[in-house]
Amino acid sequence: MRLPSIDAVLSAGSVRPLIERYGRMVVRDALRKLQSELRGQSDIPAHEHGIEHHATTVADRLERSIGSRTAPVFNMTGVLLHSNLGRAALDAERTAKLARQASGQVLLEIDARTGRRGNRESGVVAALRALTGAESALIVNNNAAAVMLML
Repeated sequence: MRLPSIDAVLSAGSVRPLIERYGRMVVRDALRKLQSELRGQSDIPAHEHGIEHHATTVADRLERSIGSRTAPVFNMTGVLLHSNLGRAALDAERTAKLARQASGQVLLEIDARTGRRGNRESGVVAALRALTGAESALIVNNNAAAVMLML
């Protein structure tokens, strides 16, 4: 028996959700790996030659290797802000606002009053100054950068 072509499997309706979720190249590479493994076996059952079997097998493999990395969990470690569990959870209102902003264009470096280029950190710096009473503030993207600047 012959294995189905990669293109035939990628064109199957059952594979479309995988392509939408993981991207065509990731699914294609997973299919190539599966077929390479199957070619190395001499006694492959007939049902493992079908497009649906390929789709199901690849879906299972991708879910195990990629999909489960961001699965929801309960933090029962006793550590309130656990860096390995996604840190602090956002409330529903904040999450909805972020989703609205992420789905379109937002003012980032444009000053809304003047229409000219501004400073992307100005809003956060102003909020930090108001919160802490500091004369100024500097924003960095991680703790290592903050520690380095402090030193």
